[in-house]
Amino acid sequence: MSAFDNIVAYQEGQGEVALEPAPDFFAFMALSHGTVRLVASSDAATIADLKGKTLAVDAIATGYSLVLMKLLAQAGLDGRRLQARIDRRHGGACPRVDGRQDAGDDPHDAARAGAEARGFKRLANVIDVIGPYQTIVGMARAPGPPTIARRIVGFTRATAAALDWLLDPANRPEAAAIYRKYLPDVPEGAAAAAVAAMTGEREGFQRGGAFDRQGLATVLAIRSEFGKPQKALTDPARYVDDSYLRAAAGSR
Repeated sequence: MSAFDNIVAYQEGQGEVALEPAPDFFAFMALSHGTVRLVASSDAATIADLKGKTLAVDAIATGYSLVLMKLLAQAGLDGRRLQARIDRRHGGACPRVDGRQDAGDDPHDAARAGAEARGFKRLANVIDVIGPYQTIVGMARAPGPPTIARRIVGFTRATAAALDWLLDPANRPEAAAIYRKYLPDVPEGAAAAAVAAMTGEREGFQRGGAFDRQGLATVLAIRSEFGKPQKALTDPARYVDDSYLRAAAGSR
């Protein structure tokens, strides 16, 4: 599982590092869309207030860093200079920001709640400012033996069923309990809020693993603008194979 942008980046030679041999990644199902926020220290009232500040991301050339560049550009700042401004890289499910940074991209609601509890504020919700955005997808290398294809279909079928279970409102209390079982430091209220945020109508988990077609297009548009070397990317089908999704749906 990875951000859809990562697949595009490495397929187009725009990734954080060079891969050998050349990658052959593709997305076979979607997990989530939206749920990317920009959080900042309490003295920043708007995105424009981030001029000259230290920003934290997990990688510069891939993922949500390009979304951050787009947000900065729309606020009148030079998003293309972001690479020269970042001096720390934070990854994983923890908040991108702490006392050493002024702002960061944050794709996890539980992490966002922790950052906000320490005085950080949300400056932007990406779907509100930029529009639909495909975030996490299931990814694989180009298929090899038929046994691998069957495993992908099986994985897709099971994951799609899990997504549908999560999106049933009747299961939210149990989902929050499971969340806290594996993240015991998250308060009960924050866990419930994270589950609610990830099971909303506009963003969060995607029923049946279906792709957000508009969200895919947004990823390509942003990467076309800020990816290096710059390329015009317009066809999501170059990076998506939904035949596994259809096969999984037919066998459920």
